[in-house]
Amino acid sequence: GALAVLGLVTHTRRKDVGEAERLLRRALQVDPGHADALCYYGDVLLDSTRKQYAAAEELFTRALAAQPDHVTALTSYGLYVQEFRKENEVAERLLTKAVALDPQHPDALSHLG
Repeated sequence: GALAVLGLVTHTRRKDVGEAERLLRRALQVDPGHADALCYYGDVLLDSTRKQYAAAEELFTRALAAQPDHVTALTSYGLYVQEFRKENEVAERLLTKAVALDPQHPDALSHLG
């Protein structure tokens, strides 16, 4: 868990995509099914410096396979589907489920409807 959080902070606050990717890969070596690490790494791969869309989608779906009710995975994959695949009905279903599980989740709420 700690490596995953460190990877998230490194990406979002320090904007160090390379280091974030290294930390998240290490987190997934320790625990390949860690849903948070899978989601955070997926977000890194969507970064404008990476643009590895298919790999990011695979990570989001792996996170959901490991934990079907994981709010971050539902939200990340929902946003991915909405933005990159333009499948609004699928995105709405994912985001609606995320909000049902966590009615205060800011990302899910802001992109739903």
